[in-house]
Amino acid sequence: MDRSSEATERARLAGASRLLPYLHLAGLACLAVAQPLLDLLGRTPAFFAVRGLGGGALALLALALVVLPPLPFAALVALADRRDARLGRWALAASVACLVATIALQALRRHVGGWPWLAAGLAAGILAAAAYRRRPALRQAATVLA
Repeated sequence: MDRSSEATERARLAGASRLLPYLHLAGLACLAVAQPLLDLLGRTPAFFAVRGLGGGALALLALALVVLPPLPFAALVALADRRDARLGRWALAASVACLVATIALQALRRHVGGWPWLAAGLAAGILAAAAYRRRPALRQAATVLA
C-alpha cells in the first residue's frame, strides 16, 4: 500500500470513529424509548385498528420511533463538541447516563418502588456513563448494539 492510500484509509477510519458516539446514542435511545413504545403498541393492535392506520403509516411510526429519540442527544453532543472537545465528551457521558438510567428505571419498575427505584436507576446511569468513558469493551458493546 502506498502512502496516499494509507493516508486515505486513516482519514476514513478517523471519520468513522467520529460517527461512533452518535451511533452509540442511537442504539441506547432505541432501547430506552423505541423498544418500550413498540412493545406497548405491539400488545395493543386495537390502537391501529381504531385509528385506521395502514402499512405505510405503521412503517412511518416505527421509523419515527427509531430515528427521532436520539436526535436531541446527538445535537447536544455535537454542539458541545463544536465548542470544546472536552465539553463534548462530558455531554456524551451525560447523554449515556440519561439513556441508561431510563433503561434501568424501566427494568426496575416491577421490582423496586419509591425512592430506591429512582436512586437505583440514577446510580445505574452514572455508573454506566463512567464505565463507558473508561472501558473500551463497553464502547465496543455499544457499537454492536448500534
